[in-house]
Amino acid sequence: MPVEWGHLSEALPGELGETVLVTVEPDHLAPAILSLVHVVIAVGPSPDKTLSRFSRVSGHAIVWPEGLSYKAGKAVLCFPGSGRLPFSMSIIPGSRDRIRHRPKIRRGQDALSQFLFSWI
Repeated sequence: MPVEWGHLSEALPGELGETVLVTVEPDHLAPAILSLVHVVIAVGPSPDKTLSRFSRVSGHAIVWPEGLSYKAGKAVLCFPGSGRLPFSMSIIPGSRDRIRHRPKIRRGQDALSQFLFSWI
C-alpha cells in the first residue's frame, strides 16, 4: 500500500481488524493505512528511528522515553494514539525451523518450470 496509491483513503475501511503490515520503510506506506495502526513492533538496531518515521507519516505523536535504547534480542513495542510510552520486550526465538511448506513451494516451482518450458 504505497504512498503513490492516491485513492487508497477512499477504499480503506474505518478499522483494519486483525491485519498485520510488515515493512522496513514505514514512510513508504500510505499515511491513510498507517493512521489505522494500533500496535507497532520495531526491531533492529534503530527502533527509535523506525518509530520516528512511523510517527511522522501516520500523524500519531510518539514520545521516545529517556533511557530506552536498542539491545540485542529485544524489540520495542508501541501503541500509537494511546498515550503510553514505547517499551522494550524480549524476543523469544523459535525452537524449530518451520519447513512445512518447502515441499509445496518446490512442487509449485517445478510445475511453473514445466509450464514455461512447454511453451518454448
